Formats: sequence, structure tokens, C-alpha cells
Amino acid sequence: MGSFLLLLIVAIAVAGLHMAAPDHWVPLITVSIGRNYSRRRKYEMAAAIGLGHSSSSALIAVVALSAGLTFLGPFISDLFYVSEALLVIIGIYFVLIGYREGGHEGSPGTGNSLLLVSIFPDLALMPILLSGAGLPLYQISAILLSFIAATVLSLALIIGFSGSQIGLRLSRLKPNRMDYAVAAMLFGTAMFLFLFPGL
Repeated sequence: MGSFLLLLIVAIAVAGLHMAAPDHWVPLITVSIGRNYSRRRKYEMAAAIGLGHSSSSALIAVVALSAGLTFLGPFISDLFYVSEALLVIIGIYFVLIGYREGGHEGSPGTGNSLLLVSIFPDLALMPILLSGAGLPLYQISAILLSFIAATVLSLALIIGFSGSQIGLRLSRLKPNRMDYAVAAMLFGTAMFLFLFPGL
């Protein structure tokens, strides 16, 4: 139960932190102003973007888990080490992405291309789900659904606060800081699971 709760909390926290990065919600604000979206339309778009982003990320994680169980199922301890390695590798990936984003500002883009970037999946859920390979199906499903729900809800909340002081402060955050935070969570999860594998 301990590892389930840890992985559930990490999945929810990663979803919330990742969507708080301006590169996920500022494009929607920009497009909604340019196209004069109503408040309702803005929330509908936020839900669609959050659902698209989280579902595609979850699909990648499920495919990785299925492949891992297919090829390493009889050697579940080997799958644990694969998931540990992936937590570190994906963490390094987020550090590199953060470093790249901190080095220069990308071109702003326009319209639909801005929104497509927000939907593009990330790999952070994959090692989290692989770390729970030994969990029962209902707990794995709970992690997946919680990740999806946290992504959609956090994006909707951020859009709701976008015009407030909270939104202004969030918009000033550099996306690379959120990447570093996600990387730190993945490294911390890998270390915790390595030190306390039985939990």
C-alpha cells in the first residue's frame, strides 16, 4: 500500500506541477484573447488540452508497462530495476529540457500550433507507472485516472486564476523551473523506492 500511495501522490504532483508551467497554459490564454473566446469556451479548451495531454501521456505509460510485463513479467524484480533506471533517465531528460528552455526563448508560434504544443505528451508518468508494475490493476488504474484528473483540474484552475495576481506570478515563471521540479520529484521517487523497495 505504501508504494501505491507514494506513486499516486507523485503522479498527481507531477501532473499539477507540469501544467503550472507557462508553456502549457499561456498559449491557451493567448489564443483565447486573439479569438475572443467566451469564458465557457476557454474552460472547454482547457479541459480538451488537459485531457489530450494527460491521455496521450497515460497511453505511452500503459504501452511501456504492457511491454515491460510482456518481456520481463517472469522477472518482475528486473522490471523494478528498469523502472528505477527510467525514473533517473526521464529525470535527466527533464533537466536537459529545463536547461535548454532556460537558455533561450522559443519563437511564440501562432494559433493551433501553440495549442498543439500544449497537448504534446510527456514521459514523466511512464517510469512512475513502471515502478508500480507489481500493483493490482485497480491501483494502477487509480494512478492513471488520478494523473488525468489532476492534469485537467490543474489546467482549469490555472486558467481560472490567469487574470489574478496568482496568474501573473505563474506567467512570470520560467518553464525550466517546473522541469527541474519534475526532475527532482522523479529523482526523489527513484531514491525512495531504491532505499525502501518493500514499501
